Amino acid sequence: MGIIDKSKGYLTDTNTYFGRHGYIFKKLWRELKKEKHSSMSCLIIGPGLENSLTDTSLEFTKTYQPFELANILTRANISDYTIDILDINPDVLNELKKTPTLLNISKLHTYHREVSNDYFQSFFSNNIIKDTPQNRIIKIPENVSSKFNLQLGDITRDSLPNEKYDVVICTVLLSHYYREVTGELYDPISRTLTKIENSIKSKGYLIDSEKYGPDNNWNLIAHHSVESPSIHPESTSLFRKK
Repeated sequence: MGIIDKSKGYLTDTNTYFGRHGYIFKKLWRELKKEKHSSMSCLIIGPGLENSLTDTSLEFTKTYQPFELANILTRANISDYTIDILDINPDVLNELKKTPTLLNISKLHTYHREVSNDYFQSFFSNNIIKDTPQNRIIKIPENVSSKFNLQLGDITRDSLPNEKYDVVICTVLLSHYYREVTGELYDPISRTLTKIENSIKSKGYLIDSEKYGPDNNWNLIAHHSVESPSIHPESTSLFRKK
């Protein structure tokens, strides 16, 4: 796992899988489809890295959120978009530099049970190069990967790549920062969350790992929580700034 400071134990990314937050991504797609945006500027902070032992091949890209977001933007008929990706772990960014970009999506992982069939089937369905009962291999088009802007950085100290975004996703980043009993945020993450909130445009969207909004300036669009073998339930929410 990538960490900000080994002495403090701040996690910045954790083991993740395709479709981990598929329910909320699908809700975002429905929102964007209604709004009919012509262009969008997006940010993903700490997309996570799959550490599964079931696939040891180095040719496959083992991070998924950027591609899941790109897929729903495309399905919402938004072709003019950029996705900034910020992570402290160079291994995550190096995964996104692989060419060609090949995703090996397992059909057997427990998270996939939470993903609707249409979400899975609509994921770059025109770019499947191999399909078996166990997995599906997809080759991501170059014009998708070219929309990613990669930045190595520490979210608690460094500036964000842009000033304002239409969509910010930080589910994996925040999922381990809340105290189990008190629900308090570890410092300096409390200040970091304010930085993230301020980076979102009016009417923009935030996807994070908590049920309750940052403050009264946000509307909860959707919340989804499932039991998982980790230390806490898998919880994801979609908020919209007023």
